[in-house]
Amino acid sequence: MTEFDLFIEGDGALLAVSSEGVARERASIPVSEQAFTDACVRAASREKNVAIREQVGKQLFDGLFHGDVLAAWAKASGDPEGARLRLVMDGGSLSELPWELLNDGLNFLATDARLAVSRYIPMPEPAFAPVTDKPKVLLVTASPGPLPAIPPAEVDALAAAIGEAASVTVVRGCTAASLADAIATNECHVLHFLGHGAKGSLLLEGATSADVEPMSDRAFAQTVFGRPAIRLVVLSACSSAETAGGGAFSGVGPALIRTRIPAVVAMQYEFVQLSTAQAFNRRFYKEIGAGVPVDVAVNRARNAISATGDLLAQRDWSTPVLFLGTRSGRLITLERDLATEVGSAAQSVQSAVMQNAAAAEGWRQLQQTFEMLRASHLALAALTGVRELLIDARDDLEQLVSASAHGIGAAEFDSIKRDWNGMNGGTVQKLRDALSRIDDASAKAGMQKLIERFDAIDSAIAHLALGDLEHEIPAARRALVDEEVVLGRRIEERITDLVATSERTLGKLSGQG
Repeated sequence: MTEFDLFIEGDGALLAVSSEGVARERASIPVSEQAFTDACVRAASREKNVAIREQVGKQLFDGLFHGDVLAAWAKASGDPEGARLRLVMDGGSLSELPWELLNDGLNFLATDARLAVSRYIPMPEPAFAPVTDKPKVLLVTASPGPLPAIPPAEVDALAAAIGEAASVTVVRGCTAASLADAIATNECHVLHFLGHGAKGSLLLEGATSADVEPMSDRAFAQTVFGRPAIRLVVLSACSSAETAGGGAFSGVGPALIRTRIPAVVAMQYEFVQLSTAQAFNRRFYKEIGAGVPVDVAVNRARNAISATGDLLAQRDWSTPVLFLGTRSGRLITLERDLATEVGSAAQSVQSAVMQNAAAAEGWRQLQQTFEMLRASHLALAALTGVRELLIDARDDLEQLVSASAHGIGAAEFDSIKRDWNGMNGGTVQKLRDALSRIDDASAKAGMQKLIERFDAIDSAIAHLALGDLEHEIPAARRALVDEEVVLGRRIEERITDLVATSERTLGKLSGQG
């Protein structure tokens, strides 16, 4: 699949990065027009109206895809193997728009089984996917007394749909304490919450049946933090849920991604039909159980429900929002697949060592290949380590950008100087130290330019050059984002090369190379 990253900045700048190169344009979303706002409200309602959703989706598509960005997307989406569209946003009002309705005038992109549409939050790539014979899902529910009850049949139906492709453990009636206990005592690859949500929080059961205990997005993220086995969190509003403005689980998805959960599927509306929810979950978990990347699995599940009856006219298929913190989208490695490859390789090696002297030469070549793989792993680890530092530096730099957004006076200068001194002695120094460990020419060149921008900030602060400082801080931010893009592409290319070399090696071992 062709990779297509579209960065949408708060000021409207667009940056598209794909195998075709880099394209730049400016977004033209009519967010200030009342007609567009009204159309978005109707598209998010229970109204059965495909035309209004096509209208909103086309306006969103045209606002992003025009000029050079549209030309780049046309090439990427024309790949016979499909394309991955990753939307990268700064947050704010843009993140509240219904991007899952993107429509190119022919189809909704999020219902195309050849495509994968996600909201991507750049994070260090998680550890390699765990090996398992079947995904383990922990299904937790909460039904606080004052809110509409979750029908037991709904929980049973969801568990049955998941159980067709995964092993499932169900824990009902969760309070904050019992939810934490369930997560701590049940190792799982997928944590699926079914219950009520408000903007930025889960609504759990309290000490008595009359209590509702909100758990903030931050508290929930902290509950799952540091549990590498959890590769995916799914947040589902029950069919009876009534949601607050901004979405049932608005804000929770990004909070989880930032704690290094690789993927989050958050339902932005309540599912209004139990049968639709079942159909989505059945297809989604079937794809996950087959080892399909999560972004592809979500699009295929959307495709499955949108192609049923008149469901395309309803909002249900656009309810799942996928937040990604991994570029590959791969959550698990199936044990049967790995066992087949390893078993074949082991048999071939055993056969080889029993042959004549020619086998010794083959074994020597194999050792050289393994050494090359080890070197590739080390180089990849160095690049991913630098990328993690860049993300930390971006978070630090955002404080300077915010402080300088409306001009730099004496008070702003003192704040910027204080923050810069901490940043310069921390993440910036780590980046300087890491520069010597990078052997990739393009990544190193970008890093050197970034360090030069940081040096310019340091000089402007030292010389009280406020005008220069106002210029250099956003320039450093642009250089940092550009370097993140370059580094991300190089990491992706290194991973592709590493996988290809590994597959060639396995092919030789199994007698297919």
